[in-house]
Amino acid sequence: MTEFIKAADLKKKYQVKGRFYVLTSSNSTKKCRSLLTITDMTIKNNKKLLVIMLNPGSSRPLDNEYVETEISAT
Repeated sequence: MTEFIKAADLKKKYQVKGRFYVLTSSNSTKKCRSLLTITDMTIKNNKKLLVIMLNPGSSRPLDNEYVETEISAT
């Protein structure tokens, strides 16, 4: 069985960054993420892992002041 690791412990080892945007059309607005990188802070050469998430996921900007770029789908 895989060991469960608490989020607080993961945050000590990994740094996560994302790029977010808002996709708008004439009848809807959707918050989206175009990139998510996870950096293992214990590796000196800063190797990164690129994660491609196919489901909507629940990642979001941690900074409440962050303003997503708006892209029109029309």
